[in-house]
Amino acid sequence: MGQMTNKMDKLREYVYEHPDKSPPVREIAKKTKVPKSTVQKYLKEIRKEQEKNPELHTIKKITYYIEKLFFTRTIQYLEKELKSSVIVLYGSFRKGEYDSESDIDLFVETTSPKKTDLSKYEQKLGHKIHLLTKTDIKKVPERLRNNIINGIKLSGYLKI
Repeated sequence: MGQMTNKMDKLREYVYEHPDKSPPVREIAKKTKVPKSTVQKYLKEIRKEQEKNPELHTIKKITYYIEKLFFTRTIQYLEKELKSSVIVLYGSFRKGEYDSESDIDLFVETTSPKKTDLSKYEQKLGHKIHLLTKTDIKKVPERLRNNIINGIKLSGYLKI
């Protein structure tokens, strides 16, 4: 049972990380090291799930990257490096509408904004990180502030 879940997880990971690609089953099998017949079976299940309940599929895509942000220790690094009071995911990743070229939009409220080298984390995540740091969310233009407020809080407390 655990092995089947592991194979399904590998395929979900591939699908979530390559949302704008539909490569042949053979290529997916080679890259994920999952047998072709299993790839076909599980891809069919994933597509069926996506058609039957698109909202659930979107939630799973969003959750996948939130987990990845924590697993790669990106959030923990930002908390420590910037002494953040809050970190919020907003933009296309928050909506589950990203593609392979999308950057990960993160808002960080901090008392000590500074330039931070995120290349190590960008490489692990497979996406650029667009980091917006401010000492107070009220200093963010209203339209963008609304996007941040409607984002997903990953750490801390957002004071409005």
